Amino acid sequence: MLSKNKNLIVDKMCEGSVFESFTDPRYEIKIPLQKGQLNEFNTYIRNNSKVRLKKVYSNRKVNSIYLDDDDLSSYADNVAGISRRIKRRFRWYDNDLNSIVFENKIKKNKASIKQSERIINKGSRPPVNRKDVRRLLHKSISSKFFPNLEVNYQREYYELGFGIRMTIDTEMKFRKLHPIVQSKFTSSPVYAVVEFKYSVAQSAQAKSLLSGIQFRVFRHSKYVIGMDTVCR
Repeated sequence: MLSKNKNLIVDKMCEGSVFESFTDPRYEIKIPLQKGQLNEFNTYIRNNSKVRLKKVYSNRKVNSIYLDDDDLSSYADNVAGISRRIKRRFRWYDNDLNSIVFENKIKKNKASIKQSERIINKGSRPPVNRKDVRRLLHKSISSKFFPNLEVNYQREYYELGFGIRMTIDTEMKFRKLHPIVQSKFTSSPVYAVVEFKYSVAQSAQAKSLLSGIQFRVFRHSKYVIGMDTVCR
């Protein structure tokens, strides 16, 4: 049973599931860039005297499959910018499909909380249809949600100082899964997404560290961009 801690936001559809971890509320600041802009950004961040840039993890391919309901509620809530919204997805890294993670990414106002459950994926195939979701998840979720979009991209991992993290995502591709699974992926119209991630408690340090960035911050959901790209 999920924790009853009043400080945690609990997705009612997931009560009864055993999640192995909770992340603290954090802010995620995103900067979508085209190729030339990414080159400018890389030069800027490496020459920024405030930043102690450190690579903290090897590059890897991130794969996600987003779930939605028949009303596309998750997509609609994200487009509308609803202050309290949830994205549900499977995630795995590189080609390791033996053990995948099911995540609830919960947004409340500007802060996010992530709930994760690791799942043994017998058969090692991506969950691209309702049958796969029923196979992997408990009934309370699998009866309502279906796989709607597959996304993959290359991710670089850095730390800027004070525990403030930065990721750079490139080579983003999308594939529609519903009502028919597309055979090919479509490239994103956005070349790269730079994302800064830090806890609510680190807001002051992050504001000081990022204050000189001369690149515009935008709302950017890979799920929304992917849906808009493959459903046009």
